[in-house]
Amino acid sequence: MPLGDVEPLLSTAAQFAHAHRMQQLGTESLLAALIEKPTPGVARIMQEMGVDLPLLSRKIEEFFVDLPGRRTTRVEEISVTPRTKLAIKLAAQLAKAQGEAELNCVYLLKAIALERDSVGGQLLAQLGAPDTPVHVNAEPMTMADFAKTAKTLIEPVAYDYFVSGSDGQTLKARNRAAWDALEIRHRVLVDVSKVDASTELLGLKLPFPALIAPMAYQKLAHADGEIATAKAAAAAGVPMVVSTMANCTLEEVASATAAPKWFQLYCHRDRDITRDLIRRAEQAGYAALVVTVDAPVLGRRLADERNGFELPPGLTRANLARYENPDERRTSRVKEAAPRPDALELQPLKFTTAEVSHLSQLFTNRQDAALTWKDIDWFKSLTSLPILLKGIVRGDDARRAADAGCAGVIVSNHGGRQLDASIASARALPDVVDAVNGRIPVLVDGAIEWGADILRALALGAKAVLIGRPVLWGLAVGGEQGVQRVLSLYAEDFTRAMQLAGCPSVADVNQELLA
Repeated sequence: MPLGDVEPLLSTAAQFAHAHRMQQLGTESLLAALIEKPTPGVARIMQEMGVDLPLLSRKIEEFFVDLPGRRTTRVEEISVTPRTKLAIKLAAQLAKAQGEAELNCVYLLKAIALERDSVGGQLLAQLGAPDTPVHVNAEPMTMADFAKTAKTLIEPVAYDYFVSGSDGQTLKARNRAAWDALEIRHRVLVDVSKVDASTELLGLKLPFPALIAPMAYQKLAHADGEIATAKAAAAAGVPMVVSTMANCTLEEVASATAAPKWFQLYCHRDRDITRDLIRRAEQAGYAALVVTVDAPVLGRRLADERNGFELPPGLTRANLARYENPDERRTSRVKEAAPRPDALELQPLKFTTAEVSHLSQLFTNRQDAALTWKDIDWFKSLTSLPILLKGIVRGDDARRAADAGCAGVIVSNHGGRQLDASIASARALPDVVDAVNGRIPVLVDGAIEWGADILRALALGAKAVLIGRPVLWGLAVGGEQGVQRVLSLYAEDFTRAMQLAGCPSVADVNQELLA
């Protein structure tokens, strides 16, 4: 296997051994080279192991004492110790097992930690936290793993924007709890040696019943933003719903791949903007429109208010840039300076108008809070594309959508970002399914984290699910490849859940599975 960035590190380690007149290049010299200028990955693994880098450096220096047989004046005869050779071989095996094309320093560090009989392995074992095991595979393996890693990579204000819900943020937890409350009564002695996880939705063939939910501002997670997500979605065969609030234009995302995409639409007060967005989506080849109907105003997101969230310089709401009024300026609400500590008892506390996020201000100024059911006919008059309504949680609203000729509905509470007191998606789903009675497909989103959640959703009558934040975490961790890995984990997990539940095909997933 090619050595990759380990090759210059070995040269540094050899120089370190030469400088200390060592007879052999040992794992202690490898460690010294690894921590001299640690890569972000090496620093992260060291932190997870509980190793203090300055202390490790001192311990390595202490090791290099004038022990008999360890030093020589004939430095040209330096060789590599058997333990070092084993560590490099093990590192290559670890990298190959993860599908890596070449070796890197992270795998070398993991290998040294696993070689407990080597000097380097012993040093790491002595300094590492005693209750922290050394994992052969420290790569993200679950959606929670991706979220944890993404938090270390995304700028904190951006992370708060992605992760936070509205008000007290209780709905986020209730969304998750509602899925967990659904128990599967699995079937046994069913031939699941071959499983067909695919399904069809509005003329699309899905490899498994999932789409990527519309999510704004993806360049906050990764420089490639929606383009990387679109390419990963195309590679996985999973349709992507592109947000009105994307950092890349809908045309740029459409041209990135020929794979089917849907366009999510917010209705503007200026109906010419809405009309033009629909026209652009049609011309760019989008296969459907997803009209978000649960955001007449923006839910109160306290983290964004506290952070004064707005897009950093260089990023724009690309789809809306052509409609921006150059004379518009954000109204700045400057907070009064806090009183000096010595004056706290002398002056009453003064309250100022609360700071709002730029996104909240945009919704207030631009979004149409007067949108009603009669506007569905107006949307239909503008396009021949299928129209789905996103944000439905009531059976009567779902029935009206079907009566109005909508092609589908998406049961959603906006990921807990609008009305915090709203019903959890899993609890709202059965009523919606019953109301439409098979006339149109029902989709659902909200805290879908496991393949079993997709199974649960289908058992309740959903046709497919939409995956939200985990895609952003994958994007932050590895760009296009990170999103692909997230989608492949969902596909693998759903297929496994089908097998364990005794369902050879999606058609076998029904309400009888639920306890």
